[in-house]
Amino acid sequence: MEISQGGFVSALLGAFGGGAVIVLALSAWLGKLWADRLMASEQAAHAERLKGLEANLRHQVDASLALVKTQLDLQRGKHEKAHADKLACYDAAVHRMAKLFEAMNGIAANPTAGQIFAEAFAEFEAFRFEIYGRMALVAPQPVLDAYDALVNHLLDGLETRGVPDVFKTRQLSLNWINAARLDLGVDPAPIEFRGPR
Repeated sequence: MEISQGGFVSALLGAFGGGAVIVLALSAWLGKLWADRLMASEQAAHAERLKGLEANLRHQVDASLALVKTQLDLQRGKHEKAHADKLACYDAAVHRMAKLFEAMNGIAANPTAGQIFAEAFAEFEAFRFEIYGRMALVAPQPVLDAYDALVNHLLDGLETRGVPDVFKTRQLSLNWINAARLDLGVDPAPIEFRGPR
């Protein structure tokens, strides 16, 4: 004899009566209550593990960020010091060149003022190696090349004519200044002399 599922439940209810309904309902409710508590316990444990992982990850990220910040601060400090060193070096070189130009202008106004230029050049020469050494510590090769071209022109002019050519000296000075400006990041566009004299 075959009994369907619905028939089985009806036969069970008939055999045990209303008590079976209460037991079945109670067992279903208890099962749901047990499953909910088990799920809540698992969710709480899962949430606790997630909190721990999040705290660990946050700690690792904070430590990594602190390390990167320290490295960036060190790099920034090195960069700022190098920039300040370059400025001081280029400033000293420009100062010496300005004195030399002042003496060269004196010769242009008074051709017999060769002694003034000779003294100015002697002063320039006294600091030339110091300035070159300082530049060699902080400047890139194009700046040194431009300075070398300027100094070689000055030495050649002094040896051959007693005084270098003013216009070529000015152009070589501007070449050196433009190389220094490029190195300092002032402006990549070169400057040029546009005055009448």
